[in-house]
Amino acid sequence: PLSYDERHNINMVIDYRYGSGKQYNGPRWFGVNVFERTGVNVQSSIVSGRPYSQRTTALEIGEGSNGFEGAINGSRRPWRNNVDVRIDKNFKVGPTFLNVYLTVQNALNTRNVIGVFPVTGSPTDDGFLSSLQGTSAIQNISETREGIAANELAYLDSYDWRITQSFGFSLPRRIRLGLLFDF
Repeated sequence: PLSYDERHNINMVIDYRYGSGKQYNGPRWFGVNVFERTGVNVQSSIVSGRPYSQRTTALEIGEGSNGFEGAINGSRRPWRNNVDVRIDKNFKVGPTFLNVYLTVQNALNTRNVIGVFPVTGSPTDDGFLSSLQGTSAIQNISETREGIAANELAYLDSYDWRITQSFGFSLPRRIRLGLLFDF
């Protein structure tokens, strides 16, 4: 399989709109058609994980990894899902319309895995610190510097920070408010 292969891609779109005038069938509050020219749109997608090539040996950040385990692109990342919601209302302003909308991307705030480290298959652990090379690097820090515990902790903290700043997860929930003029 190619690196962008997605065997399954399931999409769903639900769009519900209230009409205006005689076509309005929504609630009336104090004689006002509250949801006149209002709509809700929900888009959902579920996608199977893309392939990646499993590696055998983890190297320090920036050095990559070496040796394949299994076939090229023979492993798969986890499935991911997403739900986006848009609520909008049209207002008639003279001969034009003003559309006010609220869009919520990743409405469920799902933490989708979009990238994994090739040795572990995890988005949060590259496998280096637990490897023979990683334990050797930590031991070298302890043996060659004063303030052993502080330097070792600083190295581990900075390494952990670098791993968590990786490419592993999709963006969190984002909310946008906007205006459109239709003329």
